Amino acid sequence: MHPLRTPAPLSVRARRARTSTLGAAAILACAGLAAPAVAGDKSWTGFNGGWFNAGNWFPNGVPGAGDDAYIGNIPQGINAIVGMGGPPTATFNFLQVSNGATLDSNGTEIVSTGQANLVGANSRIIARPSGAGPNFYDLQAIINIGAGARLEMRNNVPVRMLDGSTNSGEVVGSGLLQIIDTNSFNNNGLFIPDAHELLTVRINAAGDGEIDLDGASGNGSLFLNNAGAQLDVIAQSLADDFSSYALLAPGAELTMAIADGWRADASSEIEAGGFGIPAPTSILDGDEVSIAGDLNLTGTMAKLDVNADAVLEPTITVSAGADCDLQFAGTTDVQGGTFDLADGATLVFSGQADVTGAVFTTFGPAPADGAVAFEGSTQFSGTNGFSGYARTDGVSSTSGNTTINAEIFDLDGNSGNGVWNVASITTVNAERIDVNNNIFNGDITVAGGILSRLAINLDDPGDPWVMDGSMTVSGLTHLPEQRLTGNEVIVTGSLENTGGRPVVSADAQFSTAGSPASVNTGPVGAELIMSGATSILANTGFSGFGTLVNSGSGEMSLEDGVDLNTSLLYNNGTVSVGPGSGSATVPGFFQGAGATWSVDIGGSTPGTEHDQLVVGVEDATVGGTLEVNLIDTGMGILAPSIGAKFTILTTQGSVAGQFDADPVTETAIATYYWDVVYLADSIVLVVDDIGPAPGCCPGNAQKDEGGEVDFGDITAVLMHWLESGDGSEPGDANCDGMVDFNDITSILENWGNACP
Repeated sequence: MHPLRTPAPLSVRARRARTSTLGAAAILACAGLAAPAVAGDKSWTGFNGGWFNAGNWFPNGVPGAGDDAYIGNIPQGINAIVGMGGPPTATFNFLQVSNGATLDSNGTEIVSTGQANLVGANSRIIARPSGAGPNFYDLQAIINIGAGARLEMRNNVPVRMLDGSTNSGEVVGSGLLQIIDTNSFNNNGLFIPDAHELLTVRINAAGDGEIDLDGASGNGSLFLNNAGAQLDVIAQSLADDFSSYALLAPGAELTMAIADGWRADASSEIEAGGFGIPAPTSILDGDEVSIAGDLNLTGTMAKLDVNADAVLEPTITVSAGADCDLQFAGTTDVQGGTFDLADGATLVFSGQADVTGAVFTTFGPAPADGAVAFEGSTQFSGTNGFSGYARTDGVSSTSGNTTINAEIFDLDGNSGNGVWNVASITTVNAERIDVNNNIFNGDITVAGGILSRLAINLDDPGDPWVMDGSMTVSGLTHLPEQRLTGNEVIVTGSLENTGGRPVVSADAQFSTAGSPASVNTGPVGAELIMSGATSILANTGFSGFGTLVNSGSGEMSLEDGVDLNTSLLYNNGTVSVGPGSGSATVPGFFQGAGATWSVDIGGSTPGTEHDQLVVGVEDATVGGTLEVNLIDTGMGILAPSIGAKFTILTTQGSVAGQFDADPVTETAIATYYWDVVYLADSIVLVVDDIGPAPGCCPGNAQKDEGGEVDFGDITAVLMHWLESGDGSEPGDANCDGMVDFNDITSILENWGNACP
């Protein structure tokens, strides 16, 4: 459809026409004259001429208040142009302009309570302002505009159509068209304002009437096909849904001041056109509109702002051509529909928007390909799809189960200041959540009841996203509530628990080497619960008086130098200091039954060669499992001697509880049996005994399965004398990593024994 197409003639539903029978018309026509059949009927005979010239009428005389005047009903009137001017006012009982004739008021008021009918193609009345007439309205009558005919309003003229008027043709021009109608005015035709001019159509003096904007035919249309044209429609209501066509040229403005709101149904089309060059923005304004049909920006570089509040129904289809811009600036309720944007086109919701169940498609995933942008306050619900590029620049929230399936969904927008308030189960499935990476710089709050949760699922399950802005979570006091799930999150901004027991079940890393994170565990009694794999770097800053909880499914690693400040540490899963050996500081520590504390020991110096947990003034309460790993800190895996001691916990408070059992550490060389010594202010590990390495058969220097300890083992020792290894090499009968006299001793002590 061409963006500025010429309106076609429309069918006539009804018009109130006055007919007359011309007595002796056939005879007089041969002489170039024709006479009306009854007294008081006057026919125009003057070709192009003046209304007030009595000789231009037959019978002779200017029509008066009681006369019926016909222009175009006889040959001399066909296509005639009749000009008024002269006296300030002209009147009649009945007027008919037909067969292409024109009546031009030329500054004279045309005033009647009777009918003025326009009949046939190109028949028209031109109304112009009168400076001398006594009436406000310069054309007033029961005006019936037939198919193909038109009423032309020039120079902002005021016109009043009395009760019973209809339009099946065209009303063009500028000025005020007041329609007096006790029922519903039927517009079966077109309203066409002039370029850069305002045409106002008002029902009754107060705009409190009803108008059937598309008429009984369903063809009544609004053609703002002139650049900068303005059309205001003022009424209380529409008689029924608008099912026809509205066209807006560049810079055109359609204001639908319909107090009860109006609806463009599934058969309607609203179109804004463009010509491929930058042009003024077209505007749709007025009271709330519900759109169920087509909303199209055609051509290229068309621009349309919908300033009216709008309801976009599930059946709406929106399309925008290349480099076109569509903006919804009012409150917009997107109940569904499809939105297709060509290369470089943009769709912007700059006002408040509710978005449910819609599908948006841009030309490609880069901003230059076009964009769907939510710049105001936006609430998402249901399942919404985004193919290409979309962004949220304002304050976004969710309600009900919300799913966003997207290619590129920029959660923090162009400015990086996007705000999200998550108050429902919210899932974002996307390739990326930012233009070029997965970094979020805005603000996220996940709070409310048990169903408030955010899941960010990237296409690659192994890709992390970065929370470089601020995230606030909270929960209830009596139950833990999931708040963040999905792909791993790297926090380089802030995470704050404002209260309750919120759960972060996504794998999480706090800080990177150059970007420290800030974590507030909340007020006293609050818990920040981590249930995934959690890595906390030393430059993470902690505040708050709550408790950092590693849940039963959690694996938490505290880098050497971590200090939880005033936040307690509660371990229900697996916790360690590392990687490697290190020291971490906490004000208080509790390990529950079923939990595991994994300690690395590679030397005698706490913090640098073996792990140590430094507990502040609160107590250290232990339980569950203590796991001890011997590690290599530069001189090989540590092989401590019996009686070696390692202080793995100190506290300014007191030590309470015990681990379920003393730990046992197996290496390739030996098995170490530890004794855990619980002192008042510390926990010390002591090597209690050393046994053979797992799988080692004492005396078996040949390392043969099922064999006996015999002379072959002596031979194996001699062949590998003074070699070293990890205890599994031939010749190492006691599995201590060295072939020497101790292996001869082991063979003799176990002579004749069979190895499994």
